[in-house]
Amino acid sequence: HKILPDYSIVLQDNKSLDELLCNPLLLRIFRDALPKWQDTHPNTPLSNITRYDIYTAFMDDWFSSEAVRLCMQKADVLKDLPQQFHHFSLLLAIAMHKHKKDEIDTADKDNRLWEYLFTQRDKEMIEAWLGCPLRRVSEGRYSFVHKSFLEYFVANALWTAVKQTKKMTSWQHRLLSETPEIIYFLVEAVASDLDTGTEVLWNWIQQSKNRDVGVAAANAITVLNAANIKFVGEYGDLSGVQIAGADLASGHFDHANFQGADLQNVKFNSAYLREANFSNANMNGVMFGEYPYIKCDGRVYAVVYSQDGKQLAVGTGRSIEVRDAKSGEIKQIICGHTSYVNSVAFN
Repeated sequence: HKILPDYSIVLQDNKSLDELLCNPLLLRIFRDALPKWQDTHPNTPLSNITRYDIYTAFMDDWFSSEAVRLCMQKADVLKDLPQQFHHFSLLLAIAMHKHKKDEIDTADKDNRLWEYLFTQRDKEMIEAWLGCPLRRVSEGRYSFVHKSFLEYFVANALWTAVKQTKKMTSWQHRLLSETPEIIYFLVEAVASDLDTGTEVLWNWIQQSKNRDVGVAAANAITVLNAANIKFVGEYGDLSGVQIAGADLASGHFDHANFQGADLQNVKFNSAYLREANFSNANMNGVMFGEYPYIKCDGRVYAVVYSQDGKQLAVGTGRSIEVRDAKSGEIKQIICGHTSYVNSVAFN
C-alpha cells in the first residue's frame, strides 16, 4: 500500500480544512480523497490543497464507484455514467439552491421539477440519479448525504457556468450573501483560474449597468471581494453598477467610483473606502458596521471626507455643512445653492 502523508500536518497547515476535524464524515472524505488528489497532482505541495479540491476528488471517486456498482447490477446501462451522475447532481443542487431547499419532496405539487427529476420513466434520468450522493429522508423526500455536498455542487455548477458557458443564468437565482459556505467553495474554485474568473465576473458586473442582471452582478462582486480582489484602478470604476445585496465586507475600495450605483443593503463592514465616490448612489439599507452617526436636520444627499480625513462635507438640502470628522461639529455652512446638493468634493 502507498504510504500516506501525515494527515495532521496537512490539516494544521491549511486552515480552510479546519471543519474536517469536527465531523467524522468530512474527515473520512479527507482521508479517502487526499491520496487520489495526490495521484493527479504529484507536483503540487500539499499545503495548496483546498476543500474544493478534496470534494472534487471525493466526488469523482464516488461517481466512478457508483458506475461500477450499477454496471455489475445491470447488463444494459448508459455510457459515461460518472458524467451523467455529475450532471444530475449539479442540476439538482442548483434547483435546490434556487428554491432555498435543503430537502426535496417529490410530491410537492408547487414544484414540478422534483417530479421530473425523480419520477419520470426516462432511462437516462433514472440511472443518473441512482449515482447521486443522496439519502432518503422519508417517503418521497431526499437530501444530499451531507449539507456540504449540496454547497459544493452549487459552487461547482456556478463555477462551471463561469468556465464553460459564460452564461450568468444560474448566478441570477438568489444572493450568495445568504449562503457564505457556497462562497467559500467558489473562492477556492476561482483561485484555480483567477484570470478567467476575474475577467468573466468583472464583465458581468459591468453588464449590470445596462441589463437587469443585478443579482448575478451582486454575486460576482461578492465572490471577487471574498477572493481578495482589490477594486482600484480599472476595477475601481463601479459607477452605475446594480449590486444590491452584495457582501463587500473588508474589501478594498479606496478611490472607487460608486456614482449612481444601486448599493441597497450592501455590506461594507470594515471595508477600505477612503475618498470613495458615492454621489447619487442608492444607499438605502447600506451597512458600514459603524454605529456612531452624525445627526443632520435635513435629508443628506452626498457625503465626502477631505483628503487628510480631518473634515467631512455633508450635502444636506440646498446647503453644505463642513464638519470636524472626529467630533461631527459643524465648522462652516455653505449656502446659496438653488437646488439640492447631490455631489460634494474637496479641492
